[in-house]
Amino acid sequence: MHQIVDGIPKFSSNSVPSFCESYTKAKSHRMPLRNLVPLPIRKLELVYSDVGIMLIASIRGHKYYLTFTEAKTRYKWTYPMKQKGDVKKILPLWKERAENES
Repeated sequence: MHQIVDGIPKFSSNSVPSFCESYTKAKSHRMPLRNLVPLPIRKLELVYSDVGIMLIASIRGHKYYLTFTEAKTRYKWTYPMKQKGDVKKILPLWKERAENES
């Protein structure tokens, strides 16, 4: 049998390595991120937001949505939008509403 590539060991079907370092690293457990990042002390101290696109536009023509997630309580708000630029209008409305709710 000819060797096609130099430097690669030949394995027979009987000799399979018993330890695979890549597999072990991929299956190893890691610490969750939330243990590394301190949680906020007060409500609305840390808020995550995201803009997403809907697969199908709504009956009223909304193609996008804006979400806010409050980090301490994990409370979520979702707003439909017709254009991505609607974020400028929604942000002050959300801020007022969120401050009044807490």
